[in-house]
Amino acid sequence: MAISLQTTYSQLSAELEGRVYGSGALKHEPSEAKSIKVIWSVKISPNIVNRAYKIIDSLIRQSRVEDARRIANRVLMGDYKSKFTNKEIPILEEALMTARKRRYDSEKIDS
Repeated sequence: MAISLQTTYSQLSAELEGRVYGSGALKHEPSEAKSIKVIWSVKISPNIVNRAYKIIDSLIRQSRVEDARRIANRVLMGDYKSKFTNKEIPILEEALMTARKRRYDSEKIDS
């Protein structure tokens, strides 16, 4: 689940479900958090999950969150080739960046 929440798909879903508060923080009430879409596959071996988790955790601790997101995408979204193509992932990434920019811009306006 922790890996899934790092994917572009789940992060975009979180942006759409959450509420923006004064500092530009994104907050999720329990009912909103339940609505965040996640990706998972039982086809992925536990070894791959464990290795990916350690790599993603290390990248996040180094403040390399974009790299962590790309690894999560590769691990989980790569398994959904029928749903996510090489064309669709960049569209999701652009939508995520637009949603974040909108949130940060609204913070500046509210300040």
